[in-house]
Amino acid sequence: AFLTFLILVVIFIRSLSRTNVELVVARQKAEQADKMKSLFLANMSHEIRTPLNAIVGFADLLAQEGSNMTEEERGEFASVITKNNDLLLTLVNDILDLSKIESGNYQMKKQKLEINSICEFAVKNLQHMVAEGVELVYKKNIHDTVVIGDKERIGQVLMQFICNACKHTKSGSITVSCKDEGKRIRISV
Repeated sequence: AFLTFLILVVIFIRSLSRTNVELVVARQKAEQADKMKSLFLANMSHEIRTPLNAIVGFADLLAQEGSNMTEEERGEFASVITKNNDLLLTLVNDILDLSKIESGNYQMKKQKLEINSICEFAVKNLQHMVAEGVELVYKKNIHDTVVIGDKERIGQVLMQFICNACKHTKSGSITVSCKDEGKRIRISV
């Protein structure tokens, strides 16, 4: 009976030791996730604040009574507000999509897509974001190629890359192109 009791104590201690190791690993993962969440929130706060400040600042300038602004200046200010509004809307939509993905509520909508039309649409709709003197072009390297995928996600990723290029390109050009690589299509910005 004593030997059985001793064996049970040893098994219990080993089990407890394993549980402690698992708890330490789980705590480390939770701490890492918390750090990543904090970093994400800090980055998103900065990313959201930047266009929001521009919208508020330029809207205030437009609303000032008695200012001697020309119509051209008013148009430029309105354009800045529109660009930053679009950027802010994109950021919020990206956060909502990320939340859906994280919660497991997002479902890919696979369908046949014409890749050239997605690229042409993205380039056309982001022309207003390029800096003065910068050219945004789509270089069509492939014929009307059909792929299977989620049109919204492919478009969203492509537009994010183009937005990044627009944000960081002050002169020259931004070229979007596609290349057929056999079983896959490479889209470059």
